[in-house]
Amino acid sequence: VFSLINMKVIAQVKFNSEKPRIEVFGNYGYLVYVSSGKDDEKAMYEFVNMLSKELGVPTSRIHYAGKQGNSHAFQVD
Repeated sequence: VFSLINMKVIAQVKFNSEKPRIEVFGNYGYLVYVSSGKDDEKAMYEFVNMLSKELGVPTSRIHYAGKQGNSHAFQVD
């Protein structure tokens, strides 16, 4: 049975996108295009909501785990 418990997700975020979308790269790597700007307070909210729908988990289970180069790590528990 496939489980998303204690999964680490790596994502790059592209801001100011005309069409919000997610591209999947390999195992748990994502390129997320959000319509919000980089300094917009809603950017993280939009990102987490999109990732939540992609993974099929509640937003409350997605937590920021830090930066890795140009990407951001998230923990799903």
